[in-house]
Amino acid sequence: MRPLVFALAVLLALPAETGSAAEDLQALIDAAEPGSVITLQGGTYIGNVVIDKPLTITGVGWPTVDGRGAGNVITIEATDVTIEGMVIANTGSSLANENAGISANAPRVRILGNRFENVLFGVFLREASDSV
Repeated sequence: MRPLVFALAVLLALPAETGSAAEDLQALIDAAEPGSVITLQGGTYIGNVVIDKPLTITGVGWPTVDGRGAGNVITIEATDVTIEGMVIANTGSSLANENAGISANAPRVRILGNRFENVLFGVFLREASDSV
C-alpha cells in the first residue's frame, strides 16, 4: 500500500446531512493549513462561513453552500483564496449590510465557475485588487 503523500494538502468533505453542517464546513476551513485544497462533494453545506487564510475550495458535483437566508454565505478575509464549482445560495436580504453570496475583503481572490441562486448580491468585492 502506498502512503498518501498529499494527505495534508487536500481535505475531502462529505455532504452535510445534519444540523451540524455549519460547524463541519467551518471546522474544515479552520483545520486546513494555509494553501490547502478543500474538495466538497455534491450535497448541501450550511454557509455563513469565514475564510481567514489562503485556501482553495473546489466543488465536485455542484455542492450547495446554503446561507439559510441570513448574512453572507461565504466571507473571505484572506488573500489568495479560490472558490470554484459550487452553488452559492440563500443570502440574507439586508441592503444595509450588503449581503452577498461571496463577500471578499482581500486581494487576489478567484471566484470561478460558480452558480448563484436566491442571493441579494452574487459577489461583493471590497479592497479586493487583482481579484477575478
